[in-house]
Amino acid sequence: MIHFTTLESLKVNKNKTIIIITVSIILFGSFLYFMYLKCLRVNNITCHASATMVRKENSIEFFTNFKFNKGNGVVSLSGTTYHDGMKDGFISETVLFDYDYQSGSYFMKSKKIYRSPQMNLPDHVGKSWLPDFYRKPDNDIVMKIEEIYPKKWIFISETIPLFFCEG
Repeated sequence: MIHFTTLESLKVNKNKTIIIITVSIILFGSFLYFMYLKCLRVNNITCHASATMVRKENSIEFFTNFKFNKGNGVVSLSGTTYHDGMKDGFISETVLFDYDYQSGSYFMKSKKIYRSPQMNLPDHVGKSWLPDFYRKPDNDIVMKIEEIYPKKWIFISETIPLFFCEG
């Protein structure tokens, strides 16, 4: 059997092809845009948090600001430590760090640490509350940071939620 293609069927096939190509381009472009926005959110976090942590008769109240921007970050931390309800130290420092984002985790390495002249945190108290990342340059810390609402993140160490940070 011989099949003859008419001019009208060629036009219909051409229109279908154009529609399929157009829809494919729109879907692919949307996917790329979504990935760009996701990458932008991952690489640009600016937020602040305040928290109180308690261990038996010791506690720390602090305020912190985080800024992540394309592999570099800054965290400032200020607060007061208490022992049996009495102040026993004051924290005020800024840590510059580099980070790498992989599979939902931020691998951060402290580079420079600037301490306020008013900081009077005894070394043994600092060790009990702050990881080495905050105390000495070239130390690592890993955190998961999950955006739970627009511009609102929860910072998690291993499986322990640490604090809620708002942008």
